[in-house]
Amino acid sequence: MALNIVIDEVTVTGFVNKLLGEKGFELSRPISKKNDAGQWEEIGKNYFKVWIAPTGFDLNQRVDVKGRLSIRETEYEGKTRVELHISATEVTAAVKRGQSAPVADLSAPF
Repeated sequence: MALNIVIDEVTVTGFVNKLLGEKGFELSRPISKKNDAGQWEEIGKNYFKVWIAPTGFDLNQRVDVKGRLSIRETEYEGKTRVELHISATEVTAAVKRGQSAPVADLSAPF
């Protein structure tokens, strides 16, 4: 049986990894853990397809994405894989705690 999970409201912070034309972008989120020396190291990345009207964000820009998460199991070249999709309701430039950033205008006609 194929996996199909929907979570109504999530917030994910990551980096704009690839633009998907007028449909959205791919978001990468680093996975880190502390090594034996107590230092944080990146051990991988999660990738999300973010579906939203054009936002004007640049590649490698750090953003916060809010929206509905869909987790789907698919097959590709005989292998099972999991895809993470976010139907975004809001995308903002990620900033350090205690600061604020303007919200992308999702009602813009372009």
